Amino acid sequence: MLKIKVLTGVFAICLVLSACVKYHDFYNVKDALLPSAASQMSQDDLDKAVIKAATMRGWVARVISSGLLRAEIAKRRHRAAIEIRISQNALSIKNISTENLTDEDGQVHRNYNRWVRNLESDIKTVVARGKK
Repeated sequence: MLKIKVLTGVFAICLVLSACVKYHDFYNVKDALLPSAASQMSQDDLDKAVIKAATMRGWVARVISSGLLRAEIAKRRHRAAIEIRISQNALSIKNISTENLTDEDGQVHRNYNRWVRNLESDIKTVVARGKK
């Protein structure tokens, strides 16, 4: 019984310590499925949905070409730029560049990943609401 308690304690400590790590691999979105409402939207409406979601989170987004957008965010000394591809079927987000967000091993600060995850979620939410 003592062994189980010790192992559980060691596991809990490892779990807490891993949550404190600030740098992680880049979070990229590759062909994430969109809500069914996307199939009823024009490409222009999908581009506008991305811009709306990005603006809500403090990103500045612009259309490069139909279905391809670039978004940038600046918070304090940190900057990030991403490429967003959207179609009636899928969403992809990949990093273009960062400033003051990576460590010497090329990993990215956890805030960047949180920003991208939040943006992904918001894009899906705006698309699910459909054209309004």
